[in-house]
Amino acid sequence: MWSNLFFRNRRLTTLTIGLILVAGFSAISSLPRQEDPSLSHRFDSANTPFPGASAERVEALVTEKIEAALSEIDEINQLISTSRTGMSTVAIEIDDSVKIDELAGVWSKVRDKLKDTERDLPEGALTPYILDRKSAVFTFMVALTWDMPDGISSKPQLDILGRFAKDLERLFTPLSGTEETDIFGEPDEEFIVTVNPDALSSVGLTIKDVSDAIALTDSKASAGQLRNGRHDLILEVGGELKSEDRIRNIPLKQVENGQFLKVGDIATVMKGFRKPVQSAAILNGKRGIVVGAKVKDNIRVDQWVARLQAEVDQFKKGLPEGIKVEVIFNQDVYSTNRLSTLIGNIFLGATIIVIIMIFMMGWRSALLVATALPLTILIVMTTFNFMDIPLNQMSITGLIIALGLLIDNAIVAVDEYRKSRSEGIDIQTSISKMVKHLYIPLLASTVTTSLTFMPIVLSPGPTGEFIGTMGLAVIISLFASLFLSMTIIPALAGYFDRNELMREKTGILPDILQRGYSNIPLREKYRSGLRWCLDHPKKALLLSISLPLLGFGVSTTMIQQFFPPVDRDQFQLQMTLPSHSSIEETMRQVGKAREIMAKYPEITHDYWFIAETPPAVFYNTFLNQAGQNNFAGGFVKTISEQATATILPRLQHDLMTGLPGAMILAIPFEQGPPFEAPLEIYIYGQDLNILSEKGEEIRRLLAQTKNVTYTRAKISLSQPKLNFIPDEDAAEVAGLRLTQIAEQLNNALEGQVGGSVLEGSESLPVRVRTGGKNRSSLDYLFNNALIATGGSQTSGGQHLPGVPLSSLGTLTLVPSYSAVTRRDSQRANILQAFIEPYSLPSVALADFQRRLTEANFELPAGYYLKFGGEAEQRSESEGELFSTVLPLLVIMMGVLVLAFNSFTSALIIGGVAFFSVGLAILAIWLFGF
Repeated sequence: MWSNLFFRNRRLTTLTIGLILVAGFSAISSLPRQEDPSLSHRFDSANTPFPGASAERVEALVTEKIEAALSEIDEINQLISTSRTGMSTVAIEIDDSVKIDELAGVWSKVRDKLKDTERDLPEGALTPYILDRKSAVFTFMVALTWDMPDGISSKPQLDILGRFAKDLERLFTPLSGTEETDIFGEPDEEFIVTVNPDALSSVGLTIKDVSDAIALTDSKASAGQLRNGRHDLILEVGGELKSEDRIRNIPLKQVENGQFLKVGDIATVMKGFRKPVQSAAILNGKRGIVVGAKVKDNIRVDQWVARLQAEVDQFKKGLPEGIKVEVIFNQDVYSTNRLSTLIGNIFLGATIIVIIMIFMMGWRSALLVATALPLTILIVMTTFNFMDIPLNQMSITGLIIALGLLIDNAIVAVDEYRKSRSEGIDIQTSISKMVKHLYIPLLASTVTTSLTFMPIVLSPGPTGEFIGTMGLAVIISLFASLFLSMTIIPALAGYFDRNELMREKTGILPDILQRGYSNIPLREKYRSGLRWCLDHPKKALLLSISLPLLGFGVSTTMIQQFFPPVDRDQFQLQMTLPSHSSIEETMRQVGKAREIMAKYPEITHDYWFIAETPPAVFYNTFLNQAGQNNFAGGFVKTISEQATATILPRLQHDLMTGLPGAMILAIPFEQGPPFEAPLEIYIYGQDLNILSEKGEEIRRLLAQTKNVTYTRAKISLSQPKLNFIPDEDAAEVAGLRLTQIAEQLNNALEGQVGGSVLEGSESLPVRVRTGGKNRSSLDYLFNNALIATGGSQTSGGQHLPGVPLSSLGTLTLVPSYSAVTRRDSQRANILQAFIEPYSLPSVALADFQRRLTEANFELPAGYYLKFGGEAEQRSESEGELFSTVLPLLVIMMGVLVLAFNSFTSALIIGGVAFFSVGLAILAIWLFGF
């Protein structure tokens, strides 16, 4: 008979247990391990630099064209664009319905659309690109800083650090398991041609003329291939740029005496850094460079990190004195700690369960039931290995949740078996009777319980990807437990039961250890209670549902928090200065922030990244701050998780007080999808003035809202702008068109790139710019000499010196929009509010909505308001999570009806489940969660 097959066949039982042990332990040793589940590549940004253009021009000339092209891709769920001075950024979100294996094709479409759009962009706009970040988190980061001995100049040589950083990156990239690498804080090396502006104007040349001459001399282009009957010979033209002397000797024009004017006659040439710098990294107060690497999803992090650490140790041996190399982030430390804690919880829970079972069932039954715990976990590990599911906090948490559930089947099976044996039935018949009697009820119980976790597994998009393995672990555990309870556990019960009744009669052990705890008076009181309920069914029903109904009642008073904070000895920092702030000013403000943080002994390390997107150390940190000189962000390490929670509220207050001109956020890491701010309000409309005015009204209300620290409006007249009003008649006389004026001003301020110099595998651009110490002053700009194409000339053809800008018009300082934001191709002012650390967004949102209602806020016709931030993400996540609940409930009821062949029984069980939810909510409320 199949019902006692495993008992009758010891070899089958032994082989099955052996297979479970071997496969399980093999899976444990090979399964990838990570801190958090990996999220698929659904978020990215398309960036298009447009140097010198205002936010409104960037929107009209670049952003709208890119949005129009990307809108043709059906798989894109949302586009959110920000047009700011010199940069267009379009955030792209792929729809959750797109399958993971189809995402690469969608991003290929995005790249194709950006390529097609490139030809429609205005002159001066650079090539659009996407960040292409498949994973947000950097798994391993190494910092290189200048650390010279006392008495030697401590000024950091960033060019030397940059070369060593590239060498280290080249070591990381080919290592097995490396997904991608990146370098942060690296200066842009280039060859700088500094032109004397007076000498340049005296010979009737512009910076573009010099730059074009250098570019045309850089003969790196292929000259073809000479082919004949015997040989194919590559043909190259010599003269490519190789050194500073080569650049100095480039001819510009022939002068009157028949000789040639060369670059070196009017300019100095030297290798250096682009100034001002485009980005910087300040690591524990020192300028430095960071090399980051990411691991692939299917790789064990601990083994991969060990290989990288070995490379770093070997790399250090070849460094000169004064260069310090230090690992500043190692995700394996957090992965190991998190998984160790969770596994420790598993063992603790299992120990408690075993102790309770010994107390309630006796040691023999407890031992049998406890056997299901390790065997079930090993089956789950084997299944994870087969399904390529890594060990992370969600999959392990699923096992912890399943601990109490997976022994239910074993307890019922062992108890039913003992009952049959106590009636004198033989072992084989008892096993067969138990299996036949319990198979359908236990299967129905397993299926219905599994169905309750299916919404977690079936949830689409990032929510399902993050928490799906938790539900999957529970479901696999339940079915593994059912299998063991119907096969291995009954067989082991029979093997241990050869002389069990005889042993129990001898009384060698106390009765509580043999049979479990039994209290006859308490049992009689329970029976009396049941009899009263049967005699007074209405009163009993009302009494039984009173507490669940109370739970549902208090649920309306509870605060919602779908994304809880994370216990971590790290937190993140984000500093934003006024939009016109320079990168030097941002670095000065970082120094002031560090002085405030130095008062906290709990802080051990701080790492800042200025004017670039900081490397992420947590899965949902997705910022795009490239090119924003007024931004600095990074992460801070403390002595412990408790220290982080203790100091953050005080530190946030001190930073706000000490840096009144900056918006600086000290934020704990939290679970959930990425969002910029916990409170966001979108005002949709077309007119920028109305959007700005109404946005300021919202900001005033947000500033008064409970727990709010900072507020920000994306569209506001906060960007000062120098506006040159040309005298077109004077420009015509000087032989200058307005586009030429704009081009020469841009070249004078930013320089013009022409050609490049190859140094090893590095290609360094050659930038031509004007010299002078006062290049950043208004006087320099206003007196800058402009040259007509081919040199300014009178009607008689005689050369004249350059024309100063002051004779061609006037300069005025006017306010402008720092950014123009759009959502789904519509203009929208995004109002953001940030809250105190560890306070709840739902509390602040409720307070703001009350204030908004009391203020009688109204928008003009054609304008409307929406809420975003944490509330929007929570709503979307909850919607995805509960989207399959109703169909699954119907299936659950169908399973119960078929199992018990009774609608009444199914409804009773469903009612118990429903009112149990009310009791659970009441318990959460009582314990203050």
